[in-house]
Amino acid sequence: MRGKIFGVFAVVVLVVVGLSYALTRALLADLPAPGQGDASRSVTAVTTQLRLDGLVLERWLSERAADPKLKEAFNAGTAPARAEAAMTAANAVYDAASGSPELASVSPALVVVVDQNGVVISRNRSATMRGDDLGAVYPSLKAALQKGLTGSDTWINPARNEQLLASYAPVRGEGGAIVGGLVIGTAFNDG
Repeated sequence: MRGKIFGVFAVVVLVVVGLSYALTRALLADLPAPGQGDASRSVTAVTTQLRLDGLVLERWLSERAADPKLKEAFNAGTAPARAEAAMTAANAVYDAASGSPELASVSPALVVVVDQNGVVISRNRSATMRGDDLGAVYPSLKAALQKGLTGSDTWINPARNEQLLASYAPVRGEGGAIVGGLVIGTAFNDG
């Protein structure tokens, strides 16, 4: 009699152990390998932070793009006059961004004023980049300007030595027509 009881319990124990092994293996198969979960969470966190920073910059830029002094840069009579007025406007936007409590988490590296096609009129504190066609290099900028929307994108271009989170907003002239855009770029850091 004891043999039958031990035999039944042995079978029950083997079935329970087998099912436990199968369930544990199935649950662990869904988990990422050690180290992969950390990388996945890090990528998700970075992506979320970039999206948040981009939205904050877009909102802030859309307010600056409505500034009448910025619009004056597009009304200058000659190309050199437009470039100088655009550099003055870009410098003012850069200074405002550097001192803005809203943008405390990002530090601007670049402010650019572009025409409606994405061609650089001028940038802050330098005459470089004038005439560069950013709309051709970064099609999302040109598409956003044509639609009259704000936007953000990561600009990673080894040929141009750029690694930026770029946010942009359209500048509207008389009658609401889009005359250009305002772009602000923040450099990526190791954080």
